[in-house]
Formats: sequence, structure tokens, C-alpha cells
Amino acid sequence: MVDIPLEDLGKFLDDIIADRFKKLKKIGKKMLDDIHEDIKYIYDQLDTLGKKINPDKDDLVTRAATRFISGMQTEINDFEFPSGNQVTYADLKKVLDFLLGLFNNYNDNGKKWIPKFREEYKLEIKTIESSVMRVFRLNGELDRFSRAKYGDVKNAEDMTDKIEKLNEMIEKYNEDRKKIDELTATIEQLKGELEDLENQMLELEHDPLVEEQNRCFREENTLKQQIQQELSKIKKSIKKFEKVLDSSPAEPRYVSKKETKDYFKNLFESLIVDGPEYPKLRGILENILGSLQDEVQLKDDKKEKVQDIIKAMKDEYSLKPLIEAYLAVVENRKACVLDIQEKGTSRKIAVLKQKISDMTMQKNHAEADLQHEKENVVNSLSKMKAFKENFEKEIFELSKQKINIQLEI
Repeated sequence: MVDIPLEDLGKFLDDIIADRFKKLKKIGKKMLDDIHEDIKYIYDQLDTLGKKINPDKDDLVTRAATRFISGMQTEINDFEFPSGNQVTYADLKKVLDFLLGLFNNYNDNGKKWIPKFREEYKLEIKTIESSVMRVFRLNGELDRFSRAKYGDVKNAEDMTDKIEKLNEMIEKYNEDRKKIDELTATIEQLKGELEDLENQMLELEHDPLVEEQNRCFREENTLKQQIQQELSKIKKSIKKFEKVLDSSPAEPRYVSKKETKDYFKNLFESLIVDGPEYPKLRGILENILGSLQDEVQLKDDKKEKVQDIIKAMKDEYSLKPLIEAYLAVVENRKACVLDIQEKGTSRKIAVLKQKISDMTMQKNHAEADLQHEKENVVNSLSKMKAFKENFEKEIFELSKQKINIQLEI
């Protein structure tokens, strides 16, 4: 097996194709040379005709001949015949396309202008027509040769296009690798910046005022849960009392039906607004005690326990210490909030939180893009490997020589 760098593969293939199809290429070269000579001859004949035209005359004959010559010579001048000894299928096709255009030009201009000056230049026109017909015949031979004999050469020459395809695949792979490097660097940078922001956040959160605010917030929640737990002990009694209110036309004492129902909509908030001595709740509890005696049916042991709890709330102000503690800690937390706002800490924390959120999102997007690019690289390598192996097999079929295409990636 021969190792061949990709950059040398084009010359390697050209040499193989030139050797294997030497005879056909020689025939093709000969056909193109013959056509080229005949085209130059036609050009010279047109030149000869042009020299016979009197430039001082301005009649229809002179104008027609001049335009015919100019049209044909312009068509010929605009084309450059393939040079070099290694004629390719593309060269044959290029000449065939040129000849098609030349014949169309000759037919169109000939029909339009030749009848107007034929009588004056019969001999010249006859010579030109004869030369054009000869080229037309050679064109037919070239067309048949390119289609019937040059197909294998074309297929072999088309293989060189795969070199460019491999180069494109390598370029795509390298671009994906570059994106991976860039994204990796971006992610590392974002990680460092996030760590710095989080450290700044920790410093701000360790501010004594912030710590006190957080302590108050935790204590506030604890006291709220304790108060709600105490209120839950009379929850069933309240539910039964509400049913009594709905079924009885009579108004309760101390507190109206509406006030009672509004109070029960959010029992905890109503209690806090009621205050440490909660006069409204104590009035409601007085009514509930009466209901326990008259309407509310409970087992004697449960009934006695609930009565004791309600009496403690009503007469002994059992909720008062919890409410006072709760209100005090709320006031303390509000004072901390004001002090923190005056100091600017809360604003700084809010700004840092937003920056951390935005940067975290950027990092997440970059990590998702990185994963996508890694998948692209794996796919690119897989496709490149399969393409390279198939290409090497085709080269073996052409050259009977095993090769390994070396890729710089």
C-alpha cells in the first residue's frame, strides 16, 4: 500500500489517467488540433474577404459583408482552444459548445447577410462554406467520439472532483473543531466570571444586616407556623360554627355574621390585624363556646378538650405571646429591609442575581452548542472516513494499486 498525501493525489490521478487512456487522449488531442487549424483557416478566409471590401463604400453589400465578417470573427476571437497535451473530457465539451455557438452564429448571420453580398464575392463565400462544412463534419466526429469512446475517461477524470470534496470535508471538520475550542474557552471564561459573581454575592449576603434580615425571615416563618398550628386545633369547631351561622337567622353576639365570615376567610391574617389581644376573635370564640353547648355535637371527651383550648385562647390570651413575637420580628425585618435599601445592598444583590441568571443562561446555551458541535465533529469524521475508503476503492479499480490517502486533520 502506498501512502499519498491529499495534496499530491491530484497529480497521482492525472498520471494514472494519462497512462491508462494515453491512446484515447492522443486521438482527442489530434481531433482538437485539426478543428483548431480549420477554425484558424476560416478566420483567415474571413480576413481575406474583409480585405477585398472597399472601406470607402457605404452600400448594402459592403455593410452586409462587414457585419457577417465581424460577427464570425468576434465569435472565434472570444474562444480560447485548450492547450497542453493532456486533453480532458471537459476540453472536448468546451470545444463542442464553442462549435455549436459558431454554427448558430454562421447560420443566423449567413441567412441574414450572405444573400446580400454573395454575387460580389462568390468564390470567397464558397471557400468559407466549404471550410465550415468540414468543421461541421469534424464536430460530428468529435461528438460521437466523446460520447462513445470517452465515457470511461470522463468517469476517471470526475474522480478528481472528489479531492475537492475531501478538502471541503476537512475544512468543515476543522471549522467544527475551531468552534469547539472557542466554545470551550467561552464556557471556561463564563465559569470564572460566575464564580466571581457568586463570591461577590456571598460577601453581600454575609453583611450583618442581610444576615439579620434572613434570621428574621426564618423566625417569622417559624412563628407563623406555630400560630397556624394553634389555630388548627379549633379548625373543626370553626367549620361547625360556620354551618350554624348559615342555618340560623339569629345574629351572634359581639361580632356580626359578616364580620365572622370575613374573619374566617383568612384566619391567620385576620388574627394578626386583630392584634395581640385579638378582641374580635375572642368575641367569636365566645359564640363558638355557646354553640358547643347548644348546637355543635361532639363526643364529651373531645368537646371538653376543645372547650379548654378555646377558653385558654379567649380568657387566658394564650395566642398573645406568639402574636407579639411575630409582630416584633416582622417590624425588625422591615427595619432591616429599610437599612439594607439605604445602604444599597439589596440593589446590589438584585443586580448580581440578574447577572448570575443571565450568565448562567449564556453558559447553558454555550454548553448545549458545545455538545452539538462535538456531535458534528463525530459525524464529520464518520462521513470523511467512509468517503475516503470508497474513494480509495475507486482508485484501486482504476489503477490496480492500493493506496492510503493521508489527510491532515
